[in-house]
Amino acid sequence: MRKFEKNSIEQQINEDLIAENGKAFTAYEFDNKHDAMTLLAMKNGTYISELTDPLEKAFEYRNYIRAVTKTAQAHDVLDIKSATARALGLSHKPLIEQIADDRYLLTGMTHPCPECGHTESTNELQTKIDAWVSYCSMVDKAILAMKKFPKTWDNMKKKQKAEYLKPLKSIALATNDPMLNVILHFAENYGRNQGARAQANALLAQQLPNITTFDIAKKVTANTSLNKPR
Repeated sequence: MRKFEKNSIEQQINEDLIAENGKAFTAYEFDNKHDAMTLLAMKNGTYISELTDPLEKAFEYRNYIRAVTKTAQAHDVLDIKSATARALGLSHKPLIEQIADDRYLLTGMTHPCPECGHTESTNELQTKIDAWVSYCSMVDKAILAMKKFPKTWDNMKKKQKAEYLKPLKSIALATNDPMLNVILHFAENYGRNQGARAQANALLAQQLPNITTFDIAKKVTANTSLNKPR
């Protein structure tokens, strides 16, 4: 019995539910819960409608979506906060309440690739979060790499730093090494003790729901468990 994977039709149903401020169904619920199974049947064309009016039939799926979301709205606030906390690795309640958004409900959900049918892809928000977490890891490594830089690095003039980085830039240009590019970008724009600032700026650049200022991004960076070594 599947527990987590959902196909593209089920993913679309969940997106329709979220668009109406509703709660997404799990793969288990699509196999066992009446409302979820009914919506799935409507969506894949196997549902036998009792309606006779063509216009009513045309809106039957949409009306059912709205009916389902109304019954679930009492749980929405808690579910949204929980999804936000999970997606961003947070346990700080005031911060979670500040940035909670229903768009985080779909993070972490995977579905079969429509082209190959085997690999799994995830939604856009999750992709952005994953990219940020990867960047945070590289920033930590960049700071370690900079221990080999001159001890006076943070007090060196811009021209001196540029001269020191010249060989690294040549290698980066030839190899397009992502890690080396992060080291260079960090060294050119931040001090050795500004890792958190770089990570917060990167998070803000992802334009995630309700993370709209540097101050909020800084709080998330400080409180998340996602950017901590594992």
